[in-house]
Amino acid sequence: MDNGSKIQTGVFGFVTLAVLVLSIITMTVCFSLRSDLRQLKAPEQTDDGVLVNGTPETDGTTTGVSEVPEDRRPIYVMKIDGGSVVVVNGEGEVVRTVNEYAAFLPADDIAALTAGIEVYTEEELSALIEDFAS
Repeated sequence: MDNGSKIQTGVFGFVTLAVLVLSIITMTVCFSLRSDLRQLKAPEQTDDGVLVNGTPETDGTTTGVSEVPEDRRPIYVMKIDGGSVVVVNGEGEVVRTVNEYAAFLPADDIAALTAGIEVYTEEELSALIEDFAS
């Protein structure tokens, strides 16, 4: 065999091996995504409830969950003020500026902040600040 055909055979072998490796990687990713989609359609573990603002959301049919008093008032409200995401206390005073560029947030977040997100605990405030501070 001359050098030209050896090089051609080597390049062909390399390309074939590269295609084989890429095919195996692609199949692995596809099977992984497929199993993830199956689990999303039919999860193995069922959730007993959805957490909303750190408390379980119920349909009223379960027992053992204490009702939130109607006179409960938020200690803070997170909202948009002057294009920034701010936290205000019960008197309406700005306690903290969380994000200076509210316009870059997703539309759902802007809608929620425009209405005002009521905060009832310090833990809830910390979680919200972590979500919106970026």
